[in-house]
Amino acid sequence: MELGSNVLLTQCALQTNPQFFYSNRGKKFILIVLQSFGDPPLNVTLSRHGVEISNSSTVELNLFIHNVSSEDEGEYWCEAANNLGTARSSTHISVQFLHSSRWSVKIPWKVTAVIGSCAEIPCTFDYPDTYSNPRIQWLKRGSDPRTPGSVIYDSAKPETAAPGYRGRIELKGKVTEKQCSLLIKDIRGGDEGDYYIRVKMITPWNEKLRISDPGQLIAGKPAQFTCSLTQSCSAPEFKLEWSGEESLNVSGALTSQHIRNSLEGSWTVSSTFSFTPSLDQHGKSLTCKLISSDGQTTIQESLRLDVQYRPTIVSGSKCTSLENEVYCICRVKANPAANITWNLGGSYITGNVSEIALHLWQSSLRLTHPTGSENLILCMAENEHGISVREYQLHSPGSFWDFIFPIRVAVAIVISFALVVLVIMDMNSHRYKRYQTPWQQQTDS
Repeated sequence: MELGSNVLLTQCALQTNPQFFYSNRGKKFILIVLQSFGDPPLNVTLSRHGVEISNSSTVELNLFIHNVSSEDEGEYWCEAANNLGTARSSTHISVQFLHSSRWSVKIPWKVTAVIGSCAEIPCTFDYPDTYSNPRIQWLKRGSDPRTPGSVIYDSAKPETAAPGYRGRIELKGKVTEKQCSLLIKDIRGGDEGDYYIRVKMITPWNEKLRISDPGQLIAGKPAQFTCSLTQSCSAPEFKLEWSGEESLNVSGALTSQHIRNSLEGSWTVSSTFSFTPSLDQHGKSLTCKLISSDGQTTIQESLRLDVQYRPTIVSGSKCTSLENEVYCICRVKANPAANITWNLGGSYITGNVSEIALHLWQSSLRLTHPTGSENLILCMAENEHGISVREYQLHSPGSFWDFIFPIRVAVAIVISFALVVLVIMDMNSHRYKRYQTPWQQQTDS
């Protein structure tokens, strides 16, 4: 062969690994090398599903596909041409989402079917043990080869098969046994095309939900909690929800917009719960849940509310007068603990304080022979959020009223007895007049 002579194109070859994996951060890439030989100069074209990707007149064309996704899967064609002819070659690239060596899906490249009969696409898959509840979706590519197509079957909603396949399509085997074969009955001409499988799992999040610390919760003062999760999807198919026990009303929780985190191209999804804490919400549980697109709770994080409040003097507080002393009890509910003191006649007295229940304290006090001027005692409870005061009226044994009380009782008894006697005498007098004879009545007159 002489140099510069016209030579018909002899080769167009694609050199690439037929199967690639990509990670959730897109760190993998595909290298496609096109080698072609011919003279006169060649026009080399690389296409996928009929859409041109690259064009060159060089003998060797290198194409890098960065941030690989499932849309890069498919049949790639190399076409090299000059005025003496055309040569074509193809290769198939299979893309799988890789988390570990156990991630895999096995399906045939091509299935042949006869109209009116049935066709089964054999399929098995595998995944790490840390995942659970697999969900299988089968898709068929539409008229636009650049789109992945629409879902025609979903194992989570088998009754909602695509209209053209309803009643003709079913999944063979058990998903829980890692079987995903698709059976299509009554094959029609429109069934021809490219089919894809999608395996969805409940993700074992390495990241935990984080609930922000709102600082000190004080009864009557507005507060808010923010629950957030950082992940690698800008449009996640999940939502964050709040739940609380009993007195916690979570219907007012507000979900914020997605916030992009500049570090490593991740996104933070957050939900904010705003409320005004009250005394009865202390110790209640508040939970943030991640709800997947199929309504399942995948992860959750809980905390218990520590609500602080001013002291409250509760029922059971009283003063009881005994023969020679007065016994007083003051029960206080507070968070944090309150300083409980007594005030009698301007003097402060400390009683015996004990915690009888969680955040419930009792101070007891015994007074012997209080004087007449000391007939009022105060119980005072104070912490950093406020103070509560309650008054108790005392009557000591040596007071004027204690002296006069027996006399008042005796007088009351004597008066009551005299009134009874007068009533009886009056009744007898009327009865006597009623039974007198006319002569007796005249004599009396």
